[in-house]
Amino acid sequence: MPKRVYHERIICSDKLPFIRKLCHQRPDRSFYLFGRKMLVCSRCFGIYLLFFSTLAFLSIFPLKNNIKFITAILAFIISASILFIDGYTQLRQSRTSNNSLRFITGGFFGMTAAIIIIKVIWLIF
Repeated sequence: MPKRVYHERIICSDKLPFIRKLCHQRPDRSFYLFGRKMLVCSRCFGIYLLFFSTLAFLSIFPLKNNIKFITAILAFIISASILFIDGYTQLRQSRTSNNSLRFITGGFFGMTAAIIIIKVIWLIF
């Protein structure tokens, strides 16, 4: 049996039960990495990946005055609406989505949520 890579266990392990409270973890709605299902579904993966990537990017390259607060709020509302519509129509079985679309809608939401948080921090400080 080949030796397992450390990061593979962290990304794909089923041994972290607290993750179940954050995501439904359905296998048909999850990406697979190294042949194993990831801890979170593709939508949640998109949210977390783009959220933390955007926070890191904006920490290195601040865009304080380039994005107006009202524009950030509007983008967040639009992304939340798209995320809700995508999830709700799947829940009601009105249509079938795919993991790529789930990842994109989740990523858009995560990115706009990070921008809002950064803008609020910049307004406070």
